[in-house]
Amino acid sequence: MKKNQYENPTIIAFNDLKGFLQAYKSQKGRPPTKWDQVQVSHAAYSAFLGSPSSDYNAYLSGLKQWAGDKQGKLQILDKQGAHFEIKESLAIKEGDLNPIELYAYYLGLYINNQHHGVFLHYLLSFPVTYDSAVRHMILESFKRGLAKSLPNTLHSQKVVEQLKVEEGASEPAAYAIIALENYNFDPSENERVYYGVFDFGGGTTDFDFGLLEGTPESSRYDYVLEHFGGAGDRFLGGEHLLELASFAIFKRNQVLLLSRQIPFKKPAEGQGTLGIETLLNDSQEAHTNTKTLMEKLRPLWEGREFEDEGVLFLNLFDSSGQNIAGVDLDFSTQEVQNLFKERIKGGWIYSLASFGAPRMRILSAYKRQGTLTLSIFSWQAMQANRALCKNSLRQRLIKSPKTPKPATKSIRP
Repeated sequence: MKKNQYENPTIIAFNDLKGFLQAYKSQKGRPPTKWDQVQVSHAAYSAFLGSPSSDYNAYLSGLKQWAGDKQGKLQILDKQGAHFEIKESLAIKEGDLNPIELYAYYLGLYINNQHHGVFLHYLLSFPVTYDSAVRHMILESFKRGLAKSLPNTLHSQKVVEQLKVEEGASEPAAYAIIALENYNFDPSENERVYYGVFDFGGGTTDFDFGLLEGTPESSRYDYVLEHFGGAGDRFLGGEHLLELASFAIFKRNQVLLLSRQIPFKKPAEGQGTLGIETLLNDSQEAHTNTKTLMEKLRPLWEGREFEDEGVLFLNLFDSSGQNIAGVDLDFSTQEVQNLFKERIKGGWIYSLASFGAPRMRILSAYKRQGTLTLSIFSWQAMQANRALCKNSLRQRLIKSPKTPKPATKSIRP
């Protein structure tokens, strides 16, 4: 594992799904599946980057987006040519092909082994925007996948019946707990720390507000965390921003792309222009072209060295699946960075609007105490402390503090 692999890519590569499922269903625990049949995470991601457009449907990414969408069916065509359909997330039942269950199965294999032991209690955190039905589906999927990863003897001995997969705090609240501890917030009895979190992820951004309160010595808990409220922006995340930037560059080069019939995918928030509708589709070539450009822009987004200026050189696919080498796309670094900034600015404005209901609770506390401070944990704190970082928003786009301390704001009536 490299330092830059602190993220866990939620992507699955289906090389031989038929063979994998036959093995997977052959026994209750630790079935004889093979790694080269279905791969996940970094191995799957690396394979995807070097794959031809014809293999696009052999890969599945964006598991969280699929779960939250609730309506989308997925078509899988593994590398052996076998076709499979994945139902809408809320229509998934036990025994159906379930990508979240398969991903949990691999996580369980990694966690439960002779070196780490066996774990039977798991807590999952969720984006604020997920409703109860989606959360329940994910919990059940994880439980089935984790149970499948446990040794078969634990099933025969009924030890697996002790397995628990439960909902914990929301993702921003879970981060708040870690952040408060790492920044040495240790409230004494009746002392209160008010917090806010701006949780910038790969697909979504969540906002959360609450209170950390110290407990008496006699309490069995070190502290109590009370959740005031939260909200989320479904399309403000690193991957969505890269899709938006890619779409803007495609539109900038629409004359060239139309002449060579190079398709691309329209992002959720993308605004089309007249004349390019024929290039906007969900074909394998469109998805692969969009992903190729996203990866080309990723160093710019993450603040790594980015030497391309004015022109991007890419290998893209036309509508017939023909690989066209060395396509020159005109682009502007400044325009892409401005797009990032403006969309993030909109997210900040939305987060402030979502602060309305929690603000009333905090102000009522102000009136009781006379004074208080709200500690804001955001992408700035995450970037300053990479151990806590989920996804990257780099300092070159918006400056973060030199010292990893949370921002504080005085609350006045």
